[in-house]
Amino acid sequence: MMVAWIYNEFMRKPEAARNRYISTGFEGTDDESRIMAAITELYGGNVKDALDKVADILSHPDPTGRINYLAACAYAAAGQNQQAMQCVANAVANGYGNLYDWLINSDMRVNVAPLRSEPGFNRLVTGQ
Repeated sequence: MMVAWIYNEFMRKPEAARNRYISTGFEGTDDESRIMAAITELYGGNVKDALDKVADILSHPDPTGRINYLAACAYAAAGQNQQAMQCVANAVANGYGNLYDWLINSDMRVNVAPLRSEPGFNRLVTGQ
């Protein structure tokens, strides 16, 4: 995923980046691997299929909130902030409290940076 990001952001080769995102693939069958694979598909330009996969993964239990955090990243990247904010609320409710991820992390492409200006975001993640 990092190589694709470098192709896109620094080398200005969007087609090479797209191909790299598509070919990255994650081997695992666990939900975190599956959602990361969906995110790479999203950045490869296959938005509808990627978000369909995210929605399917969200139908499974998420006892730590991490899957909802990653889903929030995916929905935010796709510009679907309302769905992303619902995932934020679910992630926090399930105990995902990594304040670095919520408030600071803007590295690479898997982050919630697009949501930080959304009304209620800070209150949701900090409880204040």
